[in-house]
Amino acid sequence: MARIFTFPNVRKYSGPARPPPEPPRKRAWRELWCNPITQAVYRLLLALIIVTWPVLKWLVGLDLVLAILRILFGGGMLAIYGVLHIAIIGGIAYLVLCVPPLPRR
Repeated sequence: MARIFTFPNVRKYSGPARPPPEPPRKRAWRELWCNPITQAVYRLLLALIIVTWPVLKWLVGLDLVLAILRILFGGGMLAIYGVLHIAIIGGIAYLVLCVPPLPRR
């Protein structure tokens, strides 16, 4: 009868080798956002806008009416400035109405 020898370090072939996983990428924006100075500036800006919002919304409304009139009757670069103006005011309104404040740590 023949003897059967088993080799201890031999594995079965299971197909092509998988590439190693990619290392996690650093997220620069997340690191910047986790900075306490950035969070403090954001909280201060948001608090300033929220505290002055009752008066600021009337001024913003009048300003938007003037910007729309400038777009309609001004033309040229005045129209572009009016559109940019409306976009900035829309961003401020979005901050006040939709973005929750940062949680305290």
